[in-house]
Amino acid sequence: MLSGTVSVGGRTAKWAFSSRHGGVSEAPYAGNNMAGHVGDDPAHVRANRVGLEQAFAAGPLSWMGPVHGVEVRLLRQPAAITPDVDALATRDAQTPLVTLGADCVPMLVVVEDWVVAAHVGWRGLVDGMTASVAGHLQAQGVRLPSAQVLLGPAICGACYGVSQERAALVAAACEPALSVARNGGPGADIRVGLAAEWRDLGAEVRIVGDCTFESPAYFSHRRDGVTGRQAGVIGWLT
Repeated sequence: MLSGTVSVGGRTAKWAFSSRHGGVSEAPYAGNNMAGHVGDDPAHVRANRVGLEQAFAAGPLSWMGPVHGVEVRLLRQPAAITPDVDALATRDAQTPLVTLGADCVPMLVVVEDWVVAAHVGWRGLVDGMTASVAGHLQAQGVRLPSAQVLLGPAICGACYGVSQERAALVAAACEPALSVARNGGPGADIRVGLAAEWRDLGAEVRIVGDCTFESPAYFSHRRDGVTGRQAGVIGWLT
């Protein structure tokens, strides 16, 4: 598990990105699958989630049920599951937020009194997840240039070949995300696109972890088809 802390204004936020190492799930979900919607044994998923919560050690984890949208939901206390949403935000201590991915980008944001966890694929990029999160924060009076953004393990542009139609949508929404795939056709690098958008807002951006398609340490839906999901977690310690 990749992890670290970020200190902002006297508060400390802890972040982590899990991998497929550890856990109790069996193939094709072996071993540390965090997703309950992919066909894995529910008891295995529960055990893996308990292990993550214990390892993160910042309070009960709050999970989302992503639908490839751009809505941001505010949590004032832990919630076991918030369905049909791709971004959670909180300023409350002991309310760590979790997002899932297996090629899509787990995006974590720390800014002033807020932490945000979001799930971003090509659709989320095209539909404006960065603008949605930024708008939510600005409505709370947050100054975006103070933001620190962590973009976790996700598929790279060389491995993520897309159709000409999808490439046109990506290019129109976020040109820096357009890339060339290994087959010479168009590709999309969602992490690069998100990084460019946040840097345009003055935020500090860090890309964390390898390409999920290339690294056996991570689940990859494009590589494996039926597979598990890793998690990105962010929460205030103080």
